[in-house]
Amino acid sequence: MNPMDGLNLFSGLGYTKATYEEYTKGSSDYSGNYVINSPRYTFNVGANYRFEGGYYVGGNYAYFGKVYYDNDNTHSQSYGVTNVKIGYEHEKFDVYLYAKNLFDEGYITRAFVVNSNWYARAGEPRSFGVAFAYRF
Repeated sequence: MNPMDGLNLFSGLGYTKATYEEYTKGSSDYSGNYVINSPRYTFNVGANYRFEGGYYVGGNYAYFGKVYYDNDNTHSQSYGVTNVKIGYEHEKFDVYLYAKNLFDEGYITRAFVVNSNWYARAGEPRSFGVAFAYRF
């Protein structure tokens, strides 16, 4: 959506209700439980603004609802991540500064059990950087 010259607004919403209709494993009945690694809700919103002369600024917020890690429905906490960037775009190149996970939100992207031991992968911490892209 472009409410004014140079401004672009965007958003998205996801809803998934993925459950097992019938699922038994040994003496355990997981029927009705949520499917592993399938967040029920996701949401994103953001904006980009392009100034005359090739300069731009933008950012977005992405939200992820809880994710179930196993058939017993052990789950993560929901979390949200904010990203921003500011840069300059030319006909042949683009250079920008960025911040990912600006507020340093702690979160787990995946967890699993091996031999009765839990393992988890932490989400990316806050990071800052500079990027350069050249178009041929």
